[in-house]
Amino acid sequence: MLALVAGVTAASPGLVFEGGDGLGKGQHIVFVTGEEFDRSEEGMSMFAKILSRHHGFKCTVLFAIDPKSGFINPNQTGNIPGLDALKNADLMVIFARFRELPDKDMKHIAALFGRRLQEFRSGFPHRRPGEHRSADGVL
Repeated sequence: MLALVAGVTAASPGLVFEGGDGLGKGQHIVFVTGEEFDRSEEGMSMFAKILSRHHGFKCTVLFAIDPKSGFINPNQTGNIPGLDALKNADLMVIFARFRELPDKDMKHIAALFGRRLQEFRSGFPHRRPGEHRSADGVL
């Protein structure tokens, strides 16, 4: 699976696992990844493949892409190509943090609010690099 993820470039900004027979036949799930600590691009790709292969869902996995190199870079906060795939999504699963996407991309995400949306969130209180907590727990 990791080899599949490593081969994604700006020319093909995401992975698509076509669904088949099963509970999810005819349903489209779009996974939006971009998390440098938990490496969501790896785990969500595997999850998408399982849902597609064993349950019939069509799954698209989108990644944070470095626009200069064209390769996946979870530290790239402002570029997740392919978000227009959300127009046809039955469900968006987002596992990302600290993204600063342009308005043209955010409109695709905002359009899903009030529809089906699932967020994965770590239970560990992460800090941005360089942030420090004071004795009373306030940043």
